[in-house]
Amino acid sequence: MQSDSRFNIRILFSRTVELRKAGHSTPQTLAWLAAALCLMAGPVAGICAQSSKPTPAAPAPVQTVVFKAGTSSSGWIDFTPLTNFGIYLPVKINGHDAMALLYGGPSNIDKNFVESVGLSAKKDDVSSVNGIQVQLGDLILQNASAKTDDLQKQGFDSKILGQPVVFRLAKRCSIK
Repeated sequence: MQSDSRFNIRILFSRTVELRKAGHSTPQTLAWLAAALCLMAGPVAGICAQSSKPTPAAPAPVQTVVFKAGTSSSGWIDFTPLTNFGIYLPVKINGHDAMALLYGGPSNIDKNFVESVGLSAKKDDVSSVNGIQVQLGDLILQNASAKTDDLQKQGFDSKILGQPVVFRLAKRCSIK
């Protein structure tokens, strides 16, 4: 964890690449990555549960991470790693089944998906959506925000996965 309360999982991906270069098999590497992600669930929840400072105009929604009752981790998440494309995982967005991509940039959500599930853009910034609930296994990210984008225009991953990817989940959880 960094002193500015930002959590960055880049080191996991670097370590995963090192394991592959050292000759470890894909299952061994993925097992290491899954174990590391499970171990980090507690610190991530602690960091993300901190609230951001509200602006004087209107209080900003508080982004929090919680686990389902009786659990203390996300549990196993059946992800799909695609070489040169990324790591894809099933999620629920505001109760709707969806596919997400772990992403190196900011979180993005498909603008057509936003409309189809009844979410709406912020009044002061129509390119952003607040109040998104993302469920990954037993982990629930509440009041997330994402920029809207036409993710289906790029569409290469839906051809590979057989279903559209409607959410890009940022690999960094920042609390301002």
